Amino acid sequence: MTPGTGEASTRWVRAGVGLELALDLPAGPHTPGSELVARLRFRNAAADPIRVYLLPEPFRNGTCTIVLAGGPAVQPSSFPPPRPHGHLPSEQDFPLIEPGGVLETTQTIVVPNAIGSVGLHWTYENHVQSWPGGVQTVDGPTQALFGGGPIPHIWIGKAEVLTRFDVAQ
Repeated sequence: MTPGTGEASTRWVRAGVGLELALDLPAGPHTPGSELVARLRFRNAAADPIRVYLLPEPFRNGTCTIVLAGGPAVQPSSFPPPRPHGHLPSEQDFPLIEPGGVLETTQTIVVPNAIGSVGLHWTYENHVQSWPGGVQTVDGPTQALFGGGPIPHIWIGKAEVLTRFDVAQ
């Protein structure tokens, strides 16, 4: 438990190059079909700033994805559901975390219709090193970000955080 929050918390997981990740969940057990709001935390343990690529919640699948799995009663599901259209990335989608700083965001999960322990697997990954713009999309043309060149202080890689939560009627 995180002191004073009533949340179950993972320990900080090293993602590499100074980035660390942690995941907090409201204390359970949780009711099948209810919404669970996970708190995703990014910490900069490096001496230099780190920039992450973090889209708004509905558009994160593929960069910041949560997968639920368990025994035979749990259908594997991922959050957020894939949503390929509706957002054109901007420089705001690349927040900078100063040394020692923590960036927090949330992700809503629907609790599966299964009783018992459910595994939660959060994967954060980024391979975007620049955003030159000029690509025509369903939502319009993309704009060059950070001058179209290398994104300053961008974190590149893949990291995973694993935890479990209980589901009860």
